[in-house]
Amino acid sequence: MSNRSETVPERKVHWRRLQANMGALLLARLIVPLLNVALVVLIARNGGADSLGEYTFLITLFVLLEQLKSFGLPMLIVRDVARDEGLALAKHASLVRLGMWGAAAGGPVLLAIAAGSGMASKELIVAAACIAIGLFPSAFIVANDSLFLALGRASLSTSVAMVENASRLVLSLAAVTWLHQGLIALAVIYAATRFAAAFAQSFVIRRTLRLELAREDHAISRALLQQAPVALAIYVAPIVLFRMDVVLLGILGTSAEAGVYSAAARLISTAMIVPDGLLTATFVTLSRFAGEGDREGLSVLFSRTLRIICFGLVPATIVGVWLAPVAISMLYGNKWQESVVVLRILLWSLAPFALARAMGDALVAMGRQAQVARIVVMTASVSLPAYLLLIRAFGAEGAAWGFVFSAGAVCALSLRACSTETTLARLALFGTTLGPWLLCLGLQQMSDVLRHTVFSAAAMLASAVVLAAAAFLCRSADKVSTLEEPSL
Repeated sequence: MSNRSETVPERKVHWRRLQANMGALLLARLIVPLLNVALVVLIARNGGADSLGEYTFLITLFVLLEQLKSFGLPMLIVRDVARDEGLALAKHASLVRLGMWGAAAGGPVLLAIAAGSGMASKELIVAAACIAIGLFPSAFIVANDSLFLALGRASLSTSVAMVENASRLVLSLAAVTWLHQGLIALAVIYAATRFAAAFAQSFVIRRTLRLELAREDHAISRALLQQAPVALAIYVAPIVLFRMDVVLLGILGTSAEAGVYSAAARLISTAMIVPDGLLTATFVTLSRFAGEGDREGLSVLFSRTLRIICFGLVPATIVGVWLAPVAISMLYGNKWQESVVVLRILLWSLAPFALARAMGDALVAMGRQAQVARIVVMTASVSLPAYLLLIRAFGAEGAAWGFVFSAGAVCALSLRACSTETTLARLALFGTTLGPWLLCLGLQQMSDVLRHTVFSAAAMLASAVVLAAAAFLCRSADKVSTLEEPSL
């Protein structure tokens, strides 16, 4: 009992830090994607599907290389610094140096992929060269974001990100609407705002946090590189896996198909704002609980997170399927009806994607990163051929079904992994309900006739009832705790 009582004050501190990080991250996840949606709508309405497809293709390549150049190490550093804040500055310096080397190697790769894509043009290649320069300031931004999050000061990173994206939107609006510029101008603006954000974060670190950044320690850099293979598999491979749709569609398809798909995919990214912010903030606290050996605190937080994420997305998905035509028409106009079908398919991925992310974070916090790496590699190995076949056969709709298949596969494998953990054993209850829900939604989506029948509504209602019953079972399975814990 004494050990348990000693953890109560520390646990309350962790809950307060979690709430602070969560508030800042949710704000960033809310405002920044909405600004990006506004930019996407601007490009779609002024340049059409072709312009939107080319811009989204370049931005997707940039985001992938931004993650690759840091070798997937930022989240591992967040975990380590959350356990020992004395490591913060030393690991920050090493992460910046590794990111700069990665940026130097990533620029030519971005150019090569753009030049070899199905939408290759002189304008696209020049724009790719401009946006590739933005990889260098991103090396600082990625490292700074990890530092802010680990120290419980995510609000500082959020402020810079909001100003960066608001500035990008205003400048892009001026370039497209008033100056009638195209893809190259948008790429220059993107890279320039990345530089501005990097300088702003450095100013905040020195003046607000009053931290003197350390020089690189080569021993720490070598130690980080030794963790890179596992980190790449855990954190970068999933991003590659779930961005593979846009990249392969850009390489194998046309810019118009990529534009139709991107219009719907951007709304899905926006729908994941709250789950993503919650899970990112929760990971820090999960890591602290795991590092202190507080298995009960970890289990309570994990089960609460699953209930909030999984069952919050059920009504969101059902409403989204019904309102998809309205959303597309209001944002993009009546000429984008092809995106409605894509959006209705992609909405399926919300629940399995968020659930898999939550399980993966919990396993990594407990030191099971090798297991997560195997899950991601297995999912990628079966998803790549599925993407290739589906995109060649069905274009944008095929890419959407490939995304849903990937989300379902990684969720199923994660369920299997978590069901073997005693702390996470209650998660097995979710596995018996996720399948029926996906099956009902699958029937609703796969047939145009079925979509407008009474059976469709009945299937959706039945799936919601099944998941509600699962929520009750999971709640009743929770152990009764005598600790007074703050609610999320």
